Amino acid sequence: MATEPHFDGCELGAKLRSGPAADWYSARQRSLGRRVVIKALSPNVSPDSPFASPLRREAQLLARLRHKNIVQLYDFVENARSMWLVLEHVDGLSLDELLKRPQRLSVPTALAITSQLVLALSYVHEHGVVHRDVQPKNIWISKDGEVKLANFFLAQERAAPIPPELLEADSGFDTPSYLSPEQLLSETTDARSDLFSVGVVLYEMLSGQRPFDASDTRTTTQRIRHEPAPALSRIAPDVPPNVERIVVRALQKLPADRFHDANEMLKILDQVQASFGNAAWEQRLKEELFAQVAQANDEVERSFKTTEPESAIVRAILVFGACLLALVMGAGLIQRSARVGERNEAPRTPTLELMPPNAGQLSCVVRPWAHVFVDGQMVETTPFAHPIPLSPGTHYLRFEHPNAAAERRTIQIEPGQKLLVEVDMPLPLKQLPAEPDLLQAPKSDGGVPSP
Repeated sequence: MATEPHFDGCELGAKLRSGPAADWYSARQRSLGRRVVIKALSPNVSPDSPFASPLRREAQLLARLRHKNIVQLYDFVENARSMWLVLEHVDGLSLDELLKRPQRLSVPTALAITSQLVLALSYVHEHGVVHRDVQPKNIWISKDGEVKLANFFLAQERAAPIPPELLEADSGFDTPSYLSPEQLLSETTDARSDLFSVGVVLYEMLSGQRPFDASDTRTTTQRIRHEPAPALSRIAPDVPPNVERIVVRALQKLPADRFHDANEMLKILDQVQASFGNAAWEQRLKEELFAQVAQANDEVERSFKTTEPESAIVRAILVFGACLLALVMGAGLIQRSARVGERNEAPRTPTLELMPPNAGQLSCVVRPWAHVFVDGQMVETTPFAHPIPLSPGTHYLRFEHPNAAAERRTIQIEPGQKLLVEVDMPLPLKQLPAEPDLLQAPKSDGGVPSP
């Protein structure tokens, strides 16, 4: 069973999000009694690993960026085993959650959210930072209608032109839908790349769909690079022409054809909002968000552990009942297994499912390289680009290199989790590593787990 993480001074709530390099948790600071969000280095990544440096860089950036529309950093903790950020809790929903709810956002509300987002980006860009990951799951909205930009894991500073490593599930790079054409081509990015992503987000809020999505990643990237977005007037006829013009300009393929900077885009947004009446859209935004946010907060609050005596008694009764039921069922299963064993002379060799239900994903970084076995079966040779889908539960990994002793790991995969495992193969000194012979990969050892 996986050990529950511990963060000094914080009472842990539910896990909000999981990635190969970082996990997010709701929590409460005991000393101040306030809700916070913990963004912690994944247990599978060492604090001295190169994959930990973006989290440290994010903390350093947030310590300098102080703006009402940016999630605030309260604390950063680093020790020999882990590191984590203690972040402001937004009393609301992410835009991603909001867009998944049945209620459609009105045009004034979409514009109000976009204006605050662009205001945050204007501040970020003035401080020499490009966010590079503007998408709904990194945009939070409080029940009072305040927008907060979060997740600076991939942010790039002009003073440090080399961008951080791109890791799936810690960023938008698990889907290209919000990336600008220059990001897809790994070209230099600037503030206008963020404004392209804002255009995608605004298009989605207005129409309920993303402008370039296709059935596969390759087609999506081709559309982003070469095809114009479908006209909003066909998909969402209620969108006024002056609003559609904002979206069209933000989604231009060449950065020079977009808004020059966030301030120019913000000026145009303000002019369009004025046509709706500023007081009207502010009130509309609060009314649309309040009911949905209140419901979501009730769900999150229930994730915190309670210490009331009545709750403890109820839990004890439920545990006792569950144990009794498990004993009865276990006896039946033992008898059934014995009968099955009598009919079968040898057990069947288990096989690894190619796409199990509720699959998690395993990514491996091995230095210099290795053949990767999962539950006794040879599945890949590193480096490989696509994660390995694994069913939820415990899995046994083995890494083999012809000039090194095998390395073994035991992992626990949760439904939908994306896990990163780093391995250094202990090669002998003064011996060059051999190149992997993909045609002579070792055979499976029959599916026997190796602890």
